[in-house]
Amino acid sequence: MQFGWLDLFGERWLLLTGNLKYPVRSWVDKKAALAELREEGWTIAGHPSKRRFSKDPAQRTPGYVMVRTIH
Repeated sequence: MQFGWLDLFGERWLLLTGNLKYPVRSWVDKKAALAELREEGWTIAGHPSKRRFSKDPAQRTPGYVMVRTIH
């Protein structure tokens, strides 16, 4: 199983896996990112509740926890 994180950074959506310092890929459009990742077997495993429901709007980034099974 592989885990990843899709997060908005500036104006780009970044997919991070393993080494969080270096994004694996990036997209300008969230729908395009999710569609492409879905085709590769990635699914949304959840939202980071701490950041999603933070009272501080600056901390409420629309990130996704991603997961896929590798055979």
